[in-house]
Amino acid sequence: MNINHRTDQKTPEARDKRYEALGDIGTNPAEYKGSYYYFNNNDNRKIYKMSMADLSSEKISDLRTDSLVVYDDSIYFSHSWLGGTIHSMDLDGNNLQKLNDLYSIGLKIEYPYLIYFAGDQETWEKIDLR
Repeated sequence: MNINHRTDQKTPEARDKRYEALGDIGTNPAEYKGSYYYFNNNDNRKIYKMSMADLSSEKISDLRTDSLVVYDDSIYFSHSWLGGTIHSMDLDGNNLQKLNDLYSIGLKIEYPYLIYFAGDQETWEKIDLR
């Protein structure tokens, strides 16, 4: 049995240089409409987008985060260096809006809510996205 045999020649081998781009991705990237949205570990946790088709990356924002989610053409993130407050912006980084005044981590979507852990209060809170 040849364990190196690949039946799908379109799939690159694991040592393919194109996979090096994946090393920049922070924890829990958000998959949305053919792209990954993530904070870049090698660029001070700034927000990036990576195409799943060709693994090309582009910086979306110079803002930094530890937690982000994507829903309904918007990126929601906890801004690490502005007190951990939640902000939203369009997928291209425009239309930045502040959504709360609490230190917030652990963002997740449970439609129609953005759920987060309010670290100062040690409680789970929510924002209605409708």
